Amino acid sequence: MADIPRISVRRSLAIATAEEHERLHDHPWIASLLEPGLTADRYCLIMSAYLEFFQSLEELRLGMNALAECSLRSNIEALRRDTIGGESYCRPMVQIDLAHVALSRDALLGALYVVHGAGFGARTLLNAVQTALPGAGVSYLSGGTAPQLWRALLAELERLADAPWRQQDLCESAAETFVSFGRFVTDYCECAHKPLQGGARQRKCADLGRY
Repeated sequence: MADIPRISVRRSLAIATAEEHERLHDHPWIASLLEPGLTADRYCLIMSAYLEFFQSLEELRLGMNALAECSLRSNIEALRRDTIGGESYCRPMVQIDLAHVALSRDALLGALYVVHGAGFGARTLLNAVQTALPGAGVSYLSGGTAPQLWRALLAELERLADAPWRQQDLCESAAETFVSFGRFVTDYCECAHKPLQGGARQRKCADLGRY
């Protein structure tokens, strides 16, 4: 009897997250980065949502003391540079749902796969943003995903090739991260806001980072 070919862990992830990944392509806020009428304030708002999400995931990674080679620090630094100079807002607390990530190291890996993988899609948005906003900061969109980091992440994935029982946390977390990210960007960008006037929860676009 011939052996059944084994698909890679990366391919398993792609299959498990295909629907959620495709849905994010049509996200109303993220897709607006491709529009010729994109404004500087809208761009800053969306990038600020990315920054908040990435910071929360990095804080969780640090708390789990895991996968240091897959840190989001460089992404956070790039997004901080890109959001300097945007309009300032007062926002209520917007919850980021990352409970699924804290379940295990494999669940964390699934989430990091999604977020670092977004760096490849970011390059697709670069030309549109630079055309609409020639002076905008595009450190994150132009940076992509560092090859060394991506290789390290793929190596972590393949360590699960012979442990299919661990791949469930990985795939479920990756799928849920797509959903959580899309939901958070919507909540963050659509929540009520008003011009900054001071107060503990009021932060300038240029002062969102902690790392």
